[in-house]
Amino acid sequence: MSPFPRIARVPLTVKQPEACPYCGSHSLTRRGTRTKKLEIVQLWRCSSCKRVFTPGPEALRNKTYPLRMILSALTDYDTGHTLQETAARLKKKTNRSVSPSTIATWLQLYQRHCAQDHGVTRDHRPQRGQSVGISPDKRAAWLYAQTQ
Repeated sequence: MSPFPRIARVPLTVKQPEACPYCGSHSLTRRGTRTKKLEIVQLWRCSSCKRVFTPGPEALRNKTYPLRMILSALTDYDTGHTLQETAARLKKKTNRSVSPSTIATWLQLYQRHCAQDHGVTRDHRPQRGQSVGISPDKRAAWLYAQTQ
């Protein structure tokens, strides 16, 4: 049995990117996959400039955890769970342990994408059931993750 769950064995990017991020050419071919710590991503090669790349926003490159895990943690925290509860829920969903301090770092890093300003502390808890909107940037990142 593979050490990766089935969802991680399938490359995240299944559809072809629009253009090469380096030269803008549209002649792209698949060039294999890259195995990261928690996921496998599709590599693409530009026929014009001969560079190999993984598509996606610049902010998502060189991240240890997949975008879906980060968004799931931010969403759980925004809906009223504590950092510890969010970490437990994430472990139950993904079968991977993420410490509450890592989630707190994500909250600080992606603070501008959250609708509320969560002055992140260990025991901070937003009101459960409180209407929480999603910022347009967070919605765009979520939609990007769902279409890949």
